[in-house]
Amino acid sequence: MYMRRALGDWGARAIATGIAVSTFGFLSQGMLTAPRVYFAMARDGLFFRSVGWVHPKTLVPVIAIALQGVLAIIIAASGRYDQIPLCCIHRLHFFGLTACCIFVFRNRK
Repeated sequence: MYMRRALGDWGARAIATGIAVSTFGFLSQGMLTAPRVYFAMARDGLFFRSVGWVHPKTLVPVIAIALQGVLAIIIAASGRYDQIPLCCIHRLHFFGLTACCIFVFRNRK
């Protein structure tokens, strides 16, 4: 509504397109990185051992990727779009903490 007033119909469409592209990028990285976390946890013995199974030909953690897909479907089917970011917003804190770890580990010898 505000962008339509400020920039007209074209501006509102451009902003909506930018939001859609940004959302797709975030979801894409989430679908690629989360299974790797499950896989690493399983390999360290902190999660179900079967999640750490790697396909012998492709060397891909198939079960971890399938688990992430199932979780994504459950989250998407559980509510409205405006509720999804609220249940997943805690990830942003972990992204920031991960970035801070770079400086901590850089100073260690």
